[in-house]
Amino acid sequence: MKPVILKLICAAIAATALAAVPNIDAHDPYLQPAAQNTASEPTSAEIIAAKDLQAEAEAAAAAKQYEEMDDYQVMRGVVYEPAGEQP
Repeated sequence: MKPVILKLICAAIAATALAAVPNIDAHDPYLQPAAQNTASEPTSAEIIAAKDLQAEAEAAAAAKQYEEMDDYQVMRGVVYEPAGEQP
């Protein structure tokens, strides 16, 4: 009977120790991860939003430039190739 009780007591002590392991150093400030300064670094969502705004501004500028062109300027550079056989 004594060995069974001794084993149960040892198992209870071991279980308590294992349960306490994650909390042993929880209050030690030197063992905590360093706080990251995220205020100065933009997140990936902010970077993507900025690039989207830049792309939209560039597209709007190109559309405005295209609307201001007359027909000659729009068609300049377009090459018409004849279709079919030439006589």
